Amino acid sequence: SLKLKNTTFQHNFSHGDGAVLWWNACGHANTKCTIDGCNFIENRAMREAGAIRIEGNLEFTGAKTIVSGNECLGKNRIKVNNTFSYVTDPSYSGNGGGIQIFGYAGGGVTTASTLTYELPTCLEVLNNRAAGYGGGIAFDFTTQSSLPAGTVINTNYNGVTIKGNSAGKGGGGMFMGDNTQMNYTFNLYL
Repeated sequence: SLKLKNTTFQHNFSHGDGAVLWWNACGHANTKCTIDGCNFIENRAMREAGAIRIEGNLEFTGAKTIVSGNECLGKNRIKVNNTFSYVTDPSYSGNGGGIQIFGYAGGGVTTASTLTYELPTCLEVLNNRAAGYGGGIAFDFTTQSSLPAGTVINTNYNGVTIKGNSAGKGGGGMFMGDNTQMNYTFNLYL
């Protein structure tokens, strides 16, 4: 498990995904990332997840956490003639301007399990931008997901503030996508 508490992450940059944090639970369904009283401000990822990319359970708890002014661009870095540049790459859709929750690309879970995401009143997701889907938050379960069929995904919205976010393709505040055809069950508790 991972716990972040009372920390500010500001002006971080990633050539890839998750400018501040990319946490992969490595297929351990019983582990959790807990965030308590942190600020993720004006970070930038060139591909996916402007601030946070989570591949596992996630809980926001305790003091207020603010995810604000982050962006992801859906571009990839390439080197041509000893010079690096960024190009639009269809492999990276630019999802999750603030937070991207991605389906366990790391593998290891072989039986159906339950994943839980807690989004309570102590979380504010403000003014983030995504080139693709989910300006504020993207629940992104794609064909790269290695979760087994029958997995249950519970999302508890208990007063979270999602405001002023934008996305180039859709879901300015939030996007929920499942193109895996893996028979997942999504439960939203509002």
